[in-house]
Amino acid sequence: NLRHSHVPMSFGIFEYLFVSPRMHQIHHSSHSKHFGKNLGVALAIWDQILGTFYRPSQSEFKNIQFGLKSSPKNIDHQNATTLKGALIGSFVQK
Repeated sequence: NLRHSHVPMSFGIFEYLFVSPRMHQIHHSSHSKHFGKNLGVALAIWDQILGTFYRPSQSEFKNIQFGLKSSPKNIDHQNATTLKGALIGSFVQK
C-alpha cells in the first residue's frame, strides 16, 4: 500500500482505471486546484464518474507541496482527525 507514501509511482495509462500513489497524493496537495480531487482508494472510475478525477503532469507533480497552507480560524484541526471531527466537526461553525 503505497498510496500514502511520498513515492511518486505512476501506473501510466492505467491511472485512468486504477489509483496510483501519484494520483492519490493529489488530494493531499496544498494547492487549491487539487482540493477535492482523486479521492478514490483503488479504482479511478469513481473519481471520473463523480468529476473528481485529476491526472497531474509529471512536471506538475515534481513541484507539489503537501499539507495546509493556512487554516480558517473556525476549524478545530485537533478534532478534525477524529471520526467525530470528520463526520460532524467540519459542518459546525464556531
